[in-house]
Amino acid sequence: MCTVVFIPGREKIYLGSLRDESPKRPRALVPEVYTAGSTSYVAPKDPMASGTWVGASDTGNAIVLLNGGFENHQRKSYYRKSRGLIVSELLASELPVVEWSLIDMQDIEPFTLIVWSDKNLFELVLDRKERHRTRLDVTQPHIWSSS
Repeated sequence: MCTVVFIPGREKIYLGSLRDESPKRPRALVPEVYTAGSTSYVAPKDPMASGTWVGASDTGNAIVLLNGGFENHQRKSYYRKSRGLIVSELLASELPVVEWSLIDMQDIEPFTLIVWSDKNLFELVLDRKERHRTRLDVTQPHIWSSS
């Protein structure tokens, strides 16, 4: 089970992630700084698909990925693009919530993103049919889990 927490502080926020992956999956590469255009971000990298599940950018954005949308889904044997590559694209954007609405999500496995951007907290969900965007209360703690 993957777990993400958001805890607001007086001067800063805390965004934490516990990733539970298959023990058969190769170990992630240590976090590095990546540059895309005028934006830099720090993130670990998945050696299988070259994407990431968590990261923070020099623009103050932070993104965490959870597998799945609102309900369990039947995994297909093939998806057009890794969800982790989408996270990398969004980390490279100054406006990740806007970019989310522009990315082609055709044939992508369902997922949930927790996004901190411009002092706002968003839950972005791709289910099997459509995208959902919810702005969350930044004065309250939040917790998410996926399996």
